[in-house]
Amino acid sequence: MLTQDELLFFQKNSQRLMLYEQLKKGLLSRYPCMLFQAGKTQISLKNRFIFAAVSLPRRKGEPGLRLTLGLGTQLASSRVAQSVQLRPGRWTHHIPVAHPEELDQQLWEWLDAAWSFALNK
Repeated sequence: MLTQDELLFFQKNSQRLMLYEQLKKGLLSRYPCMLFQAGKTQISLKNRFIFAAVSLPRRKGEPGLRLTLGLGTQLASSRVAQSVQLRPGRWTHHIPVAHPEELDQQLWEWLDAAWSFALNK
């Protein structure tokens, strides 16, 4: 299920890898045709375009993953660590995900919105 590049991305942290595996399983059940592209700093989640990305937290010692979503509007939630308006109608949101229970309905709704937003570019 995981590619060699994905395994290399998480080579030093098995807890993050387990959380990513749960996320990937959920993503594939929702979007079976999506693509995963692992690079040095992130794993891009793609349909026609990148709709989200998974990266490691920037602060040393911070647990979990950092999920980045592209949306047409700003999310108003305390779960969002940072929102940046790149241009009118284009927002990037950084969301920490430290525990499996954070892969909840709200997060899936945001991912659905990001999926749709990328398809309709």
